[in-house]
Amino acid sequence: MFLFISLLFVVAQSTKFVSYIGKAGPGWANPGTNADFLKYIGVPGYGGDLGYNVLNFAFWVSNSNNGGAAVNGAAYDWQNILNRITDASLRTTLTGTASPTAADLRAGIKHLYAAGGIDICISAFGGADHPMGNGADAVDTALALAQYGKDYDYDCYDIDWEEAYYGYFGATAYGEQWLCDLTNTLYSNLASGQYLTHAPQAPYFMGAPQYPLGGYTTVHKNCGHQISWYNVQFYNQGSTKYDSYDTLFVSADGWSSNSAVYEIMDGASSENVPVPAEKIVVGKHTLGDGSTFVSGSTLKSIFNEALAAGRWSTGFMSWQLYTEIASTDKLIDEVSAANWIPSVPTPPTTARPTTAPVPIPTNPVTGNVEIVNFGDSTIWYYACNVQGEKYAVSSVEVLMSNGAWFGCEDASYAWKCGVTSSISYPLSVRVGGVNGETLTGYDVVTSPDDKLVFDLGSNFGSTEGGGDDGDNDTNSDTENGGDGDGDDDDDDSNPPAPAPLPTPPPIPDSGSSGSGITITSRAGSGAWWYTCALSGVPAGITIESVKMQSSGGLSWETGVFQTWNGGYYQFSKNTPYSPPLSFKIKSTTGQELTAMDLVPSLTAGSSGTMTNTFSSSFVYEDTSGNGESDGTLWFALIMVVLVLIGAAVLFVMRRRRGQTKVYFDDSKGIEATELATNDMMQSGTANPVASMDEIVVEVEAHQPMTTAGYQ
Repeated sequence: MFLFISLLFVVAQSTKFVSYIGKAGPGWANPGTNADFLKYIGVPGYGGDLGYNVLNFAFWVSNSNNGGAAVNGAAYDWQNILNRITDASLRTTLTGTASPTAADLRAGIKHLYAAGGIDICISAFGGADHPMGNGADAVDTALALAQYGKDYDYDCYDIDWEEAYYGYFGATAYGEQWLCDLTNTLYSNLASGQYLTHAPQAPYFMGAPQYPLGGYTTVHKNCGHQISWYNVQFYNQGSTKYDSYDTLFVSADGWSSNSAVYEIMDGASSENVPVPAEKIVVGKHTLGDGSTFVSGSTLKSIFNEALAAGRWSTGFMSWQLYTEIASTDKLIDEVSAANWIPSVPTPPTTARPTTAPVPIPTNPVTGNVEIVNFGDSTIWYYACNVQGEKYAVSSVEVLMSNGAWFGCEDASYAWKCGVTSSISYPLSVRVGGVNGETLTGYDVVTSPDDKLVFDLGSNFGSTEGGGDDGDNDTNSDTENGGDGDGDDDDDDSNPPAPAPLPTPPPIPDSGSSGSGITITSRAGSGAWWYTCALSGVPAGITIESVKMQSSGGLSWETGVFQTWNGGYYQFSKNTPYSPPLSFKIKSTTGQELTAMDLVPSLTAGSSGTMTNTFSSSFVYEDTSGNGESDGTLWFALIMVVLVLIGAAVLFVMRRRRGQTKVYFDDSKGIEATELATNDMMQSGTANPVASMDEIVVEVEAHQPMTTAGYQ
């Protein structure tokens, strides 16, 4: 694990010089052999090591009849390495034997790459492969790609998806979700040391209206934290040429607005989704390999201007390596001579914070916590800031249309909520403080417009708010501390949140008394990303939430309900996960079932069935046999009953020795007459008024009677 984290850090911090290897010879179907082949795939020591430190082999395709690779190209040649390296002497030099296996030969070449500080990646799809158009399932595709990368000893995966041209970023195509399903599954199945990049065309960051659901702005919001960087294709876009510092970095010209480097960084699209500078590698094509060639000397000048500006220094990508090798005017020679700094800025801001902010006392406040919209939000994205808080804010959540709360990301300049299900306005917001309190405002955000301010109705440290002027009707609550079990159950007295969507099919027969609910691990699950499906939900039952706890875990994580692929629950926060997995399922009626160690494995198809249902009064089960019972509650009830019985016996015994009668009239005046405690003889005179009602209260004679308590 340490090696994996260290490698990712090095990759994230070093300047990236990336090149794609399409054809590994004069033509796609005419690759080189032996030493020429090693040169064309950039192996150090054979003439092809030009200064690139990441080489992407093209292409793995979703509909391959060649074991994963396209019919030709570098990926196919690497897969069939024994056909490319046939010379016995060269084989011996690389492996120590004239008859190596293909795996041994690849390992010998990989040793040379590693010694030269070069990673090799398998690039998937490309412009000629149409996985969505061919009906490929994202999860199955990712699993096949993940295995291919391991089988052929690649360091990383690159997703070169180009189906937007065919409408798959359309309003009803959901290409964004397909890409994130692919990314999440692939990321959760990476081998130690592997990482993941994407290669979008620059206009894919334009957002709406060009791409109604956001295009790559939505991809970045929802799964960008699992993508190490983007090899952005700033070429072949017609009137948008990206051929000067102003048009490449400052403001894109031509048809593709909001797609220059700084515009992508600043979230200039309507979705207002900033992409960190360290995730944007600028891609350009070599001479003859595209329609908008920019010379090496011009690129060097452009990069020097950008590096001097100080906002970006991530790296350069080229398509393709063979042309670079064959050229007398190599792009990399000029580009690498620019004024690159040794390392890029801080790691990506999209990384989720791992620790809560340190609670630092703030100045006294007199008002309520306020939510301030940041940018113009949509039904798929919301961003805000929080102001006026008495204690530092540790979390912000928004309520999605499926009834699940979505945890927003602290991006330092705003809380960003790249929701996994749509949201609607008015929007409910939940804010957590470092003091352990949570404030919830139902339907508090009435508009997604930028800079609007909404009063949450209360503040930390005061259940009555901080000076509400009475003009606000934002049903908000203050929740203190939780229930102590590490989860985030809420017992709010305020109006309930919008009803969540029912758990999807399968639905049992309506006449069924309700067998146990079955939870099944889905394909693509792993230690870093887990999804499961529910079946056997009794008719008439609506699921409010599903929570999961990993083996040895200390807290429960609430799953995010996804409506795609039949509906499932997604978990990705309390990683890494290890089986067996425990679950809590809560219905909208308030009943909750808990099953410890229910699902034995993260492997697809692994399942467990609860032995009790919501129709039963039983709400806890421990399938491991080691869970705690509810005996503590029964013991407490028995002790209370015994105490009450003892008090009654004592009362009767003492009453036999003496009484005091107190007469209360129906006015606020009080007159009392004490009876002698031993001989029961009157020692005083009472003056009850005949016309007034008389109430007799018996108390212990040893307690003096006063009128101070009755006002």
